[in-house]
Amino acid sequence: MKGFLSFFSAAIVFFVLGGLSTYILGIKDGEYKSMFNFTKFKSENILLETAISGNESWEFDGRDRYNRVNLDLHGVKAAVKSGFGEKIGVSVKSSGAHGVSVNVGESGDTISIGLALSPAFRVFSLNAEAEAEITLPTKVYDRLCVNIGSGEVEISDINADSNVLTLGSGDLKFFGTSGFTADSMEIDVGSGEAEINTSAEHLNLSMGSGDVKLNTSNIFDYDVHIGSGELALNGLSGQGTIDVSSGECSAKYRDASQIDGTAYTVRSGTLSVTLPTDTNAVINAEVSSGYISVDCQGINKKLRDEETVVLGNGGQQILAHVSSGKIKIEESGYNGEEVAFLR
Repeated sequence: MKGFLSFFSAAIVFFVLGGLSTYILGIKDGEYKSMFNFTKFKSENILLETAISGNESWEFDGRDRYNRVNLDLHGVKAAVKSGFGEKIGVSVKSSGAHGVSVNVGESGDTISIGLALSPAFRVFSLNAEAEAEITLPTKVYDRLCVNIGSGEVEISDINADSNVLTLGSGDLKFFGTSGFTADSMEIDVGSGEAEINTSAEHLNLSMGSGDVKLNTSNIFDYDVHIGSGELALNGLSGQGTIDVSSGECSAKYRDASQIDGTAYTVRSGTLSVTLPTDTNAVINAEVSSGYISVDCQGINKKLRDEETVVLGNGGQQILAHVSSGKIKIEESGYNGEEVAFLR
């Protein structure tokens, strides 16, 4: 036991002294080599592998060389935007001696960019922070994959047919280009906050907790799963599934002319659905506990198990299932285009 305590005390002293000396002396390029393993994206060819304190910028050939982009960001405040040049630009600014590890690599037509604030600085430096700017040539990429461990990230006007956004924690803002519709948007939020403005043929969204707001002018197929937290979906159209384990979700539809086959499931928590005033559908209720309420087209009632309500001319089928909690369905003259892509 005494040996363990001695080892533990020595380890603490080592890390404290290491952190203090790093804070005082700063770091040199190439230090913290072990930090280069932070990125989840592995590359065949390493273009840049370094660690810096202070300010630094790099450029890489880009527009015609890469069709896929991977970004792995940890602990930095980053702005990702489109540019009019041919180059991919990466610039990093860290305050004082706060070190940032930088990893840039390529595999075929894929470029991967990783930035991470060193854990030593996050633990031992007061108000440690680093800012970064990544500029990508303007084009439609085949795929954009973004992994955010922590920090604040804003992505503006980056167009890709396939998009994968993963937020472990922190803050994400994503602003798609008005008029561009992606093939797919996959969003996975562990915790944190996200505001996403996009149009996509297919949406797959999963969140463990946190606070997410998604504005869209076109979503035709969607699969949404909420563990807990709060989710706001604005401007939906087409059909899909929304599954709420707990927490709160609101879903506002821009158009409900192709809503046939949509299913809402609430195991616990609340789901609020807002439909256009001209919706034609049949709502089929399955209630174990809790309730389903409908306030549409002059109908105002709570539904019992296996009860149905016809909106307009009916036809399209909507399944609403509640194990516990509640589903509220109401109408509005809402137009999703009024809020989509606002910054």
